[in-house]
Amino acid sequence: MSEPTGVQLSLRRSSPTKLSVNLEGPDKPGFLEKVISFFTKNELNIIDAKIQSKNGQFRDSFIVERRTTEPMTDAFIFDLETKSRELTGLPPPQQPTRSVTDRPESGPLTLTVPSRGPPNYPSGTLS
Repeated sequence: MSEPTGVQLSLRRSSPTKLSVNLEGPDKPGFLEKVISFFTKNELNIIDAKIQSKNGQFRDSFIVERRTTEPMTDAFIFDLETKSRELTGLPPPQQPTRSVTDRPESGPLTLTVPSRGPPNYPSGTLS
């Protein structure tokens, strides 16, 4: 992990193929270039960047968009956030809680409920 940089970072999904990124912290030479390089190496285009620098502090917001039309999965975003937080010296994000709408990346969601078991408490496996 990198040493702490004092930078605050947030990623938020703004569409299936786009993320809104906000960075704020002390203005260090070459830091923003390193962050931008990180996103472009991960097959993302940076669009709509707004960079402000004042009194040794910067505030940067931009949109990153996948170079393909493939949607960004929660796992992809979590991995990207983990790596970008390492770059900025921040601790890793908490593992997101999977929602009911999340689906396995390979195949349909299946629920198997055997006919045996208490009447109002079906037992089964979720795969």
